[in-house]
Amino acid sequence: MKSTVKIMLLALTFTMAVIHVYSQTENKKLIDELNLLNSKMIRANISGDMETLASLYVEDIIYMPNWAPMVKGLDTMMEKNKESEEAGFKMKSMNLDIMEVFECGDLVIEVGEYSISLTVPNMPQPVADNGKYVTIWERQKDKSRKIKIETWNTDINPMDMGMGMEKE
Repeated sequence: MKSTVKIMLLALTFTMAVIHVYSQTENKKLIDELNLLNSKMIRANISGDMETLASLYVEDIIYMPNWAPMVKGLDTMMEKNKESEEAGFKMKSMNLDIMEVFECGDLVIEVGEYSISLTVPNMPQPVADNGKYVTIWERQKDKSRKIKIETWNTDINPMDMGMGMEKE
């Protein structure tokens, strides 16, 4: 009886180890896929390639930018991007670090941290920002992934900007 229990425990331990390794491998594949999509988005943002940028989003995107109202729909989001570009905002650099991914059916939730540098009207030097983001990717019929929901916000407290306030 004891040897049967030992064998069952050994088999269970082995099975759990295999599942863990498989899970880690699948998670790495998913992160690699998202990193490729994020690289495409970064290149499109920096180069101003709005067509490529738009191709990464679903038509009914829900976009929740920092310090601005929610935007619904791809056309509206792209119009907002165009307005920002025409006003003189230009992405100079961008880095996205994926911290966590969660897969749920046809959706993948990406949680990460960002750092960006952009030119801002009436500022002599590019402005740097860093913060966190959540992106929800939706699997399409053609098996590609597109962004369904996107939100981000800065780690910089606007109350501390230029007011000589020190963090405690």
